[in-house]
Amino acid sequence: MREENGITPICTKDTYLQKNAGITLVALVITIIVMLILAGVTISMVLGNNGAITQSSKAVEATNMAKVNEEVSLALASIETEYYTEWSSDNSKKIVEYYTEGNLAKYLAGAVRYNTTEERENEPLVAGEEYIVEYLNVEYIVIFKQNLNGSYSIEGELRAKGGVQGEEIIQVSEITLSKTETTILAGETETLTATVSPENATNKEIIWTSSEENIATVDNGTITAVAAGTATITCTAADGSGKTATCSVTVTYPTAASKLKVGDYVAYTPTSQSYTMTTTQTGYTSDQTYTTSSYTGGWQVLYNDTTYGVQIISSDVVGSLYLSGVNGYNNLVGTLNTMAGKYVNAAYAKSGRSVGSLPSDTQTSTGTTELYTGSYTYFTTYGWNNKYKVEDTNYTSDQTAMRTAGVINISKAYWLGSRRIPSAASTQNYFGSNTINKSGIRSYTTLWKVFLDGSFQSIIWTDGVRSVISLKPDIEINTTDSTRDGTSADKAWILK
Repeated sequence: MREENGITPICTKDTYLQKNAGITLVALVITIIVMLILAGVTISMVLGNNGAITQSSKAVEATNMAKVNEEVSLALASIETEYYTEWSSDNSKKIVEYYTEGNLAKYLAGAVRYNTTEERENEPLVAGEEYIVEYLNVEYIVIFKQNLNGSYSIEGELRAKGGVQGEEIIQVSEITLSKTETTILAGETETLTATVSPENATNKEIIWTSSEENIATVDNGTITAVAAGTATITCTAADGSGKTATCSVTVTYPTAASKLKVGDYVAYTPTSQSYTMTTTQTGYTSDQTYTTSSYTGGWQVLYNDTTYGVQIISSDVVGSLYLSGVNGYNNLVGTLNTMAGKYVNAAYAKSGRSVGSLPSDTQTSTGTTELYTGSYTYFTTYGWNNKYKVEDTNYTSDQTAMRTAGVINISKAYWLGSRRIPSAASTQNYFGSNTINKSGIRSYTTLWKVFLDGSFQSIIWTDGVRSVISLKPDIEINTTDSTRDGTSADKAWILK
């Protein structure tokens, strides 16, 4: 039984013991009945209106009724009364003492909660009308009567609410849950099923609670994972039997590998820093300076597989870079990887590279060391053999991946970390870079030319640089924000 405001309700340990005493009496009577039947006593003597079983059932009812009546009477005796003036037909008046439903509820600790026919508050207790009291954690309907001395007691027989007169109270003996431990991803739900025994328990209602509602909440058995951590979900019988069952819940965040899809947007911010691309790296006439914080564009998933892990690509160029001449061509892969790798945030990422380089590249990768040998005599004549790196097909993996992810066309031209020798002729040779043009189509840009007569030309060109970042394998995704599903930049997944 619950206790409110320091007041003990009408049902006590003695009530419970008295009920058990009644049950023991029934068991004894049944034993006697069996012995009588064996001795030849007729069934009617046992089961008739005046039979032993009927009489024992009445004994249980009488025991219950007597105890409730006694304790209600004792409780009523302690209630502070109020008074009102009543006028009689001869115009005389008298002062009437009465109990209000309000102080009944107070002193019976909520046992008498409301009138079954209408709400009444601060009105005289109405004799002959039904009220609700609680006995052994089961609600009973009782009718109060006013005694000659002005006190109240219970009239008639005890009747269980929703049940039958004299119904036996069967308490819960056990609760079992469909799981005793489980792991749930943050933002997701799982439903536990509780089984209450015995099947014929009088009150099978159960109460669900969570030890850590900031970790996991529960509503009628459905657990909602809120944030990473552990919580205990408890299922408690509402009949006061004290029976419980628990489930240990571990809430985790999904890893990027398990959650992200190719093309998804990811909220990623590079570490803020300034950096310089030197003339030696680029072949340009002067150094070029940048800050990573100037890039405010989005990031999208380019790869998510067991070969390359999770790699995200900048949705726009992180900056524009001038390249030129022999250094611009020979250093192309290393220069682009170095610049793109500046956008690594070590809290979430392990490396960075330029789009169009090998997916296994990092910011320190410089590409092939193999040197080009021309097929025409002027290469030998002017000493141009073994001075320029050979072309490659590094770009192919990223080009396919960008098309799959739908991120290849950004309406801007950008470098690919892949060299190209677009023309090898008897009169001239071009050396340059693979690029993606403004229409999203692979093209090339020439950085260096040599000619049959021994002359050469250095060409200056600028295109954008797109960074590809490899996320750490154990990085997690915060899935608790229901507004984020990775379908757009403003709904980008948040890294943990």
